[in-house]
Amino acid sequence: MTEQVSSPPAVSTHVRAFITWVAVYPTITIALMALQPWIGGLAVPVQTLVLTVLVVPLAAYGIVPPLIRIAVAAQPKRKAS
Repeated sequence: MTEQVSSPPAVSTHVRAFITWVAVYPTITIALMALQPWIGGLAVPVQTLVLTVLVVPLAAYGIVPPLIRIAVAAQPKRKAS
């Protein structure tokens, strides 16, 4: 017999988009300020590449998941149907 695994409650697409922005904007801003002395002389596309190589995994795996958990915990509890 197989076990049924319940998925965690989901947040709406709009909430997920907002949470992603909340994670990404300050992370990019801080990374840009911190890396500017080293990457400031590079072409803008190369600067963007360096920033995204660092920021996207950090946000996707380190910042967004805890924020999603907080958003799920903050949602009103639904009654079982």
